[in-house]
Amino acid sequence: MNEKVGPKKWKSENLPGGQWNLPKLWLLTVVCFEFLAWHGVDCWTYHYSAKTLPWENARRFCRKYYTDLVAIQNKGEIAYLEKTIPHSKSYYWIGIRKIGGAWTWVGTNKSLSKEAENWGDGEPNNKKTKEDCVEIYINRTTDSGKWNDDSCQKPKRALCYTASCRALTCSGHGECVEVINNYTCNCNPGFFGPQCQYVVQCEPPLVPMLGAMNCSHPLGNFSFRSECAFSCLAGTVLTGSEVTTCGATGNWSTPTPTCEGMPATTLVPQETALYLTSSATYSPQPRGSTASLLGGTTNVTNDFILDLANGMHCDEVRAPERGSVNCLHALGNFSIHTKCTFNCSDPSTLVGASVIFCGELGRWTAPAPTCEALNLVLSSIKRGEYQPILIPLGVTVGAVSGLAFTIWLVKRLKKGKKSKRREDAY
Repeated sequence: MNEKVGPKKWKSENLPGGQWNLPKLWLLTVVCFEFLAWHGVDCWTYHYSAKTLPWENARRFCRKYYTDLVAIQNKGEIAYLEKTIPHSKSYYWIGIRKIGGAWTWVGTNKSLSKEAENWGDGEPNNKKTKEDCVEIYINRTTDSGKWNDDSCQKPKRALCYTASCRALTCSGHGECVEVINNYTCNCNPGFFGPQCQYVVQCEPPLVPMLGAMNCSHPLGNFSFRSECAFSCLAGTVLTGSEVTTCGATGNWSTPTPTCEGMPATTLVPQETALYLTSSATYSPQPRGSTASLLGGTTNVTNDFILDLANGMHCDEVRAPERGSVNCLHALGNFSIHTKCTFNCSDPSTLVGASVIFCGELGRWTAPAPTCEALNLVLSSIKRGEYQPILIPLGVTVGAVSGLAFTIWLVKRLKKGKKSKRREDAY
């Protein structure tokens, strides 16, 4: 009758006749570390089976109770295992086997590299033609800590581990590598941080003059993999790349392009119109479409483009009498997109639009406003130039005067009635 794997009792080979009462599966050693305060305590533990098993059964055992068969990372891990794992005549299965003719780490499905090989002298030799699994010699007289290829059907102890790496240990942006007393994240390009939790960012590019920029941000504003596309106002040509991408090093793939003027003979066809918005975003639209131009609506054709190419301007505006004007010139003094803001000095008030723009065909969006004088008394009250006590005092005087007049009027009426009665008596 086959004995159940992982018994409650294990007979130590180093202590003759000795038996230890341990839980179902024996824990060889536990290596714990506190990686970061906010991530709590993680542990990387080694385990091995009490019974010997074929390689496939050994792996099932490890995957059922722990993580998998041990994947040897480096010589330091081998030295650690040599110090802590007891000698076994059958030795121990580890997580390497031949798949498709190549030695492969079964946990990661990665081929064994030359640098990671740790074969014993003359190994692997495929001595019995089907030696497709790998064992590790622990505390052996010769080749201790080395590997040997052997038949997968031979019974050996399963050498298992429990990983501290989890699916999201490296935020899904890196490879978690187990090391003794720790683990480390090898971050993918474009990510950094102890757990690859940060994404590389690029400086926001400048929008070209007479152009527009449209960006998409799959991982955050102007960060790794962000893409920006550029376009230019009709009548200008884009010089440089139309698209740039934020790279893993924090640099854009291409410099920001520019929008430069074209000769009149190379302008867009007459049937194409220009669509502008106050946010300086431009795109061609079919002729006859309604366009928004700095807050108004108009149809704009190539006549406008020619005027723009030749340097179109609006009439210069001056400060109104008893007022001031402040103008911002986006493309030149009093050219399209110039914005002028008007203010009046006290005591006067602004009549008209307080802000006007230089719009299509060199026309302002509204006439320049004027500043008109106000009544001085009302102006003083409006400015708050009065003594607050005068208001209640004036109200009181007015009320008393009104009351006195009312009393006088009542007395006069009563006196008139008495005189009339006397006359009637005679």
